[in-house]
Amino acid sequence: MSDAPPEDEDVFRRQLDHRAVALRRELGNDLLPEFARLNREFDRVLSLLGPEDWDKLCYHRLRPGTARAKADIRIAELAIFGQCVAPYGGALAAGGRPAEIA
Repeated sequence: MSDAPPEDEDVFRRQLDHRAVALRRELGNDLLPEFARLNREFDRVLSLLGPEDWDKLCYHRLRPGTARAKADIRIAELAIFGQCVAPYGGALAAGGRPAEIA
């Protein structure tokens, strides 16, 4: 998969789908631990940002975005999906039931 921006949105989405399936197969039972590790690393990097860093551009294959935009996306993802990954930073109770969020 190229790092160049997609010329065709449908082709891009199909490539993304195939890449996600291939990664899931590759990681197998290590999927959630790897997800957790990468989330911790992303959070560590965000914690190191100072006031002078928020408007710096960050790489993304579709288009660059600011560190502030990346942090905003992270907050939205946690708000939406945080309950789904209990041992990995979310709030899912034992047995797969959503826990109450304090």
